[in-house]
Amino acid sequence: MHNMIWEVFHQIKAGQKVGHGQKWNDLLGGDFACYSFKCTHADLFEEYAASSKWFWNDQGHTGEPEVYQIVWPGAKDGLFPWDEGCDPYVISQQPMLFTRQ
Repeated sequence: MHNMIWEVFHQIKAGQKVGHGQKWNDLLGGDFACYSFKCTHADLFEEYAASSKWFWNDQGHTGEPEVYQIVWPGAKDGLFPWDEGCDPYVISQQPMLFTRQ
């Protein structure tokens, strides 16, 4: 996952925009695409993103930052957690922190 985040950083630095439903290529290698979704989970900051909120506020911002989850497909079948037949391991490693509209 570290390599995925590092690649996202490089793509953003090169001009890629982050958005809900944004497709990301070249995060995993091969022909697999990933997607980012704006997180809407009610307990997001308490359960998953406390450090992001701390960093946001430490930088002088108020309120809560926008947080995006990058979702990846299973390596064997290319299915995402919301796809029927997706490997249970892939689902268990990516709690849905967003509404996919």
